[in-house]
Amino acid sequence: MRVTTGVMVDNMMRNLQKNIKRLDEYNRQLASGKKFENPSQNPIGAINSMSLKSSLANSEQYIKNIESAKDWLNNTESLLNSQGDILQRARELAVRAANDTMDDSDREYVQEEIKELRDELINIANSQIAGKYIFAGQMTKGEKSPFDDSESVNGVKFKGDNKEIKREIGAGIEMVINIDGEEAFKKAINTLRGFEELLGDEDLSGNGKGNVYDDIDGDGIGDPESDFSVELEDFSDVIGQIDDLIDDNLQHRAQVGAKVNRLELSLNRTEDNKLHTRETLSKNEDVDIAEVITELKMQESIYRASLAVGARIIQPSLVDFIK
Repeated sequence: MRVTTGVMVDNMMRNLQKNIKRLDEYNRQLASGKKFENPSQNPIGAINSMSLKSSLANSEQYIKNIESAKDWLNNTESLLNSQGDILQRARELAVRAANDTMDDSDREYVQEEIKELRDELINIANSQIAGKYIFAGQMTKGEKSPFDDSESVNGVKFKGDNKEIKREIGAGIEMVINIDGEEAFKKAINTLRGFEELLGDEDLSGNGKGNVYDDIDGDGIGDPESDFSVELEDFSDVIGQIDDLIDDNLQHRAQVGAKVNRLELSLNRTEDNKLHTRETLSKNEDVDIAEVITELKMQESIYRASLAVGARIIQPSLVDFIK
């Protein structure tokens, strides 16, 4: 092959263009901090980044779901704790009411306090978080409160449902975050109402016994075929019923507490996974600034050398040798 000045110039220009391209690549990486910006620059790296970003978005959503579920359950636990306090106080009053030495005036005071406790229990059962009823099942946005005993002499009415509210806290992992409001509160409210009416029963004898259900044909408070109806013949029945309700309350609180603990573990695991995913994504996309600066300086030196060599090739001409 015959080597001419034109061939030398063409080779010089081609190599100079390669050096400029590499110099531009390092300048781009240093300016953006990324190894690539378009899939065409690194197809495999782009696919990996898409997968990692999808995993990162899922982790962030799971964290939001977990935090939302924790807020719901923490509020539930707090309200159940308040319910437990009310039941404990009602039991103390039931023990006091069973005392033969309590006169009509004392009984009236106890009756008034039981009424207030029942009203507060209904308020707890109708509690909301962010405008959503906590104990209404999936009817969280119902137009009416889930518990109302103002429309019937036969006990409180439950206007929610018994459906589960779930949150996805992991890939294919769902957790039920609500409890059955009817089971948790209806019988308790009916029991306090029965206790209140028992205290005001004119048929009570000195031993504290009587029937409070004359106005509803002796069927007790609530639908007799329901699991949440109650029949209280005397104050010992009240004490026994409240003891059962306290046990149920403790069981509900234990279930909620166990779920909160599980959510804490899930949150820690998901946050760790999010951190590892970010680190992997950074390794896949982000450049090592120190390394890029070093390569850039080296490439600048190569480019300057290329320009210097090009100047030596282009400089001589036939005119320079004609005298």
